[in-house]
Amino acid sequence: MNFTIPQEYNFLSRFYRLAFTNILSSIVVPLSGLIDLTYLGHLPDIRYLAGVSLAIILFSYLY
Repeated sequence: MNFTIPQEYNFLSRFYRLAFTNILSSIVVPLSGLIDLTYLGHLPDIRYLAGVSLAIILFSYLY
């Protein structure tokens, strides 16, 4: 088997594409939690807001 890298293989373009995807994923997770808190902040009972904020912390920790 021949495992040599071809001459036209561009490492940087693939690296930047994967890095951009990772950065975008890291931005979207806290942003979704912020949007959830914004919607639930309008509810009259504070228990819903507290429960969702704890769930967001747990989800961010596990993800």
